[in-house]
Amino acid sequence: MRDVFALQSVRTPDVEAMLEKLRGIYAKAYGWQPPSASVASETAGHMNQMRYKVRSAINEWDLLRLRPGYRPEIEAQEFQHDYGEDSDLEKPAADNAE
Repeated sequence: MRDVFALQSVRTPDVEAMLEKLRGIYAKAYGWQPPSASVASETAGHMNQMRYKVRSAINEWDLLRLRPGYRPEIEAQEFQHDYGEDSDLEKPAADNAE
C-alpha cells in the first residue's frame, strides 16, 4: 500500500487568480464576458477541492449566458461510490436468455 499525502488547501488569493484566468478563457471561448466568480469560489465544492470551484464557476457562467437575468443557486452534494460489484448487473439480461 502506498503512502497517502493530504494536499494543502488552496489559498483564497490563488483561487481568485485561477478563476480570473478561467473567466478570461471562458469570455474568449464564448464571446461573452462572465461576471466575477468570487462567490462561486467560496461556495463550491466539498473538501475545498479546486475542481469543484472550477465546475461551479463554469456552471454558473453557462446558466447566466444562456438565460440572462437568471440568478442560479447551485447546490452540491458529495457523491461517494464504494466501487463494489453489483450482482444484479452480472446476471444475463432476460432478452438474451435462451
